[in-house]
Amino acid sequence: MELDRRKEKKSKIEGHSMIKDQTIYSYRLLYRFKWGGIGYLVQIILLIGLIAFLFHQFNLSLVDLIASVVILVVPFFHLVLYRVHGWIVQARIRMSWSSFLSSWWGASSITPVSLSFFRQAEMVTCLGSLLISLGLSAWLPLSYAVCLSAATFVSLLPRLVSVAISFRYPHKAHVKYEKTSIAFLLTDG
Repeated sequence: MELDRRKEKKSKIEGHSMIKDQTIYSYRLLYRFKWGGIGYLVQIILLIGLIAFLFHQFNLSLVDLIASVVILVVPFFHLVLYRVHGWIVQARIRMSWSSFLSSWWGASSITPVSLSFFRQAEMVTCLGSLLISLGLSAWLPLSYAVCLSAATFVSLLPRLVSVAISFRYPHKAHVKYEKTSIAFLLTDG
């Protein structure tokens, strides 16, 4: 009987110390940025306008238009640069296939990331993608180079807008990549 009471008392003490050592964060949503249908429509209109401009400016043929699918490598730039940056800074980021059609090409994190990491990762992705497309432009015909550079910029619009929005929030805020949006959060603690 005495032994049972000791065990019970010991388990209560251990349980109390386990709870005491745990940290639970509570986040308050500041803003959820979603690049929805209107954003995609703007991007499609800009890309169609770009193609029309290139046809008119460079007198492109249908074969040239088909060959300009080189712009499909742009999402690959985003994906690789975001992963490389996360690997370099040893952040716990992952790629989610379920959200691969999002504006952030499936980039997500296990937990909310700091605002400074978010800005760094997004700017590395944006600047790196633009520099890669400009670097590839040296080996491409002028019309393809213009198409690739402009398509890169158009595909970066959601990232650039989200970074611009992030400057409205305090430095201690966090960012959570969700399936189709980005949530700006503030810890309550």
